[in-house]
Amino acid sequence: MNTKVTPEVAKFILENYLQMSQGSIAKHFGFSKEVCKTFYRKNNLIVPKAVIEGFRTKGLTDRTTFTEEEDQFIKDNYLTMPIKTIGHHIKRSYCGVSGRLKSLNLIIPEEIIQQRKNDSVFKPGQIPFNKGKKISEFMSPEAIENSKIHRFKKGNIPGNALPDGTEVVRVDKRSGRSYTLIKVPGINKLVHKNIYVWETYYKTKLPPKHNIVFIDGNTQNFEINNLECISHEELLKRNTIHRLPEDLKEIIYIKGSIRRQINKNIKNGTKTNIKTR
Repeated sequence: MNTKVTPEVAKFILENYLQMSQGSIAKHFGFSKEVCKTFYRKNNLIVPKAVIEGFRTKGLTDRTTFTEEEDQFIKDNYLTMPIKTIGHHIKRSYCGVSGRLKSLNLIIPEEIIQQRKNDSVFKPGQIPFNKGKKISEFMSPEAIENSKIHRFKKGNIPGNALPDGTEVVRVDKRSGRSYTLIKVPGINKLVHKNIYVWETYYKTKLPPKHNIVFIDGNTQNFEINNLECISHEELLKRNTIHRLPEDLKEIIYIKGSIRRQINKNIKNGTKTNIKTR
């Protein structure tokens, strides 16, 4: 195989690099496409993207399994039928029809594309065609039978299900604390690891309206002596204003009252006068 670009070949490339693709030139002279690439790079020959696309379209024009009848159907209907519908009529895939449109230099105007998108989405208040109907009222017996292979079976495990024992750490957006969840055998959802550890140790379910809290505040310390079972009521007292001294709670109440009055006045456009001693 010839790998050397002679002056005659160089002249030909310089005169035709915008009319012929690199592959065509390489085939014409019997050398590899890499020889062309190297020559283009050394001589700073840049082919516009539109020209490259034209080369590809030209190359695909004669390489197709589409019949003349199929091509004619596409030409007659590409502006009035969606690509998927055309494919359904001629029993071709969406990608096949889409590629053939490019090969035939058929361009669907942007306004038609947008209109088709708008027509294909649900509108506010639109009633689904199968609302209140039995499956036999809008599907044929054959279609119903074919749909069975796509249905979830009882006990089906999704392909993305986590293996038993997998632990996932998630961060609470409000508190910034990290909590660990674990995949427990026989349960299809993650459970909080602190609850799982406590229930496993005491061999009992968590009582209703109760929580398992971390005594030392470390949400990653799952030692059983660091886990405490408390009621919702007790948890509320520990995590709210009720855990503070009475005089401090009174100050917080007054501050909240003042803030609400200021916000109300701002909303109503009235002036707020606060007297200080």
